[in-house]
Amino acid sequence: ETTRELFDVLGTRKALITKVLDTWESIRIPVGKAAAETEVGRMVEKGVWDDPVEVDVIQEDAVICKLKLIISCKYWELVAQRKYKARIVAMGHLFWNKHMKIVRAMLQDWWTPAASLEASRFLEARATAHRRRPKSIDLLTAHIQVYLGGTQPVYVMIDPRVLAVMPPAVRAKWEALRRPVARVRRALYG
Repeated sequence: ETTRELFDVLGTRKALITKVLDTWESIRIPVGKAAAETEVGRMVEKGVWDDPVEVDVIQEDAVICKLKLIISCKYWELVAQRKYKARIVAMGHLFWNKHMKIVRAMLQDWWTPAASLEASRFLEARATAHRRRPKSIDLLTAHIQVYLGGTQPVYVMIDPRVLAVMPPAVRAKWEALRRPVARVRRALYG
């Protein structure tokens, strides 16, 4: 019913649903776990972060942010076409120092639509009409995994959900440390 209704309203334009899923539940099913392993493997392969070190040994001026694993299902309303997708995002609204004190907090949301203003308004109005609220958008292209510049070192703490789907040899390096962090070398979502 929803699919027919969407096509009646949109005509030749498409607005398909991407549903953000519970990460722990998603990595327990084969397609969700495979999506997560693919994303984590890609990050490890591209050298997005260095090997982990103890937080105590990083520079005094370094900042630390948390990583989060997000799993979504594209084409939620079209069961036969569903596709699970995972992304690792930096929780860039909070940064800590090596002593785990918050040094920078950005509590407002930053959002830049890639769709036309007309399409964005339609999706917001449609969601509001059905008492729903969009929680994410899907980017067709994003400028990520470019080398980071700057003078302040940035480190990441790994979310347990990311650790759960890391290749065993990489996971062992993280688990061998008491409070591991890794220096980020390439840009991430967030």
